[in-house]
Amino acid sequence: MVIQLGIVTVTHNSSHILDGFLKRLIGGSDPDIRIIVVDSGSADVDETRLIAEKYGAVFVSSLLNLGYGTCSNRGAALADTEWLAFVNPDVNLHVSTLESLIEQARDHDIQCIGPQVFDEHGVLRDSWGQMTAPPWRKGNATKTREPGLTVTQSISGCCMVMPRNWFERLGGFDESFFMFCEELDLHKRMGELGGRVATSTQVHVTTSGGASSAGVTVRWSQVERCVAHIHFTRKHYSRIESFMDAALRFIEIGLNGPRYRPRVASWLQLWSGIMRSRKLINRALHTWAA
Repeated sequence: MVIQLGIVTVTHNSSHILDGFLKRLIGGSDPDIRIIVVDSGSADVDETRLIAEKYGAVFVSSLLNLGYGTCSNRGAALADTEWLAFVNPDVNLHVSTLESLIEQARDHDIQCIGPQVFDEHGVLRDSWGQMTAPPWRKGNATKTREPGLTVTQSISGCCMVMPRNWFERLGGFDESFFMFCEELDLHKRMGELGGRVATSTQVHVTTSGGASSAGVTVRWSQVERCVAHIHFTRKHYSRIESFMDAALRFIEIGLNGPRYRPRVASWLQLWSGIMRSRKLINRALHTWAA
């Protein structure tokens, strides 16, 4: 019998939150699920492994940080399940939350569904939105209301549930995205094939946000987000527009002082991020230890 749900969580120096995440996820029950913890080049990999084994999770690790999309694909490959859930370890939820999302997806023919996401103070975060695009292409976010759902172009990547057959049909996450925009790319490709993406208005989760990758600075994250947006523009629009987008990002770093200081480090990071080829790096660095 095929297990219904496989839950993939990617960690990077996240052992300090993983135990609580898995404890809340299982909640003292013995659900018929498969949990896969994929560690991406953490300094605390030994602690993470012990915690994963404590809760009966499948554990796999990489010696280097290969990025969210690559690690999520590796986890999904180990989950021979009907449905896949991709959940960050800083999200607070029980497995019943994911089961509710599956039920809604089945009832409403949704191919990727997520909950409403609140921060630790109870403030609703942006758990749905329009597809990213260069500034000159920005349009209004499109959404439609259905009973218990908001159908839209994209949802928060911190907690997503989708059928395995759709994930495989899309070829999983594009591993050329190191961090950020990989879920937007997945949703865009899904929409182009007629798939529907939605946020449940009946299912809620909370998250502190950012705790799943400790040691990463705000400046680094901001620049890496710029890199991802430029790559998204090149993939889904054109090389010329990605060049224009990159030029604007370089100017933005120069004008927004505190946000990107030290500026030289941000410029260098942006340049190296644009120039690197994730596919070549992935082929060279796929060294996994089960």
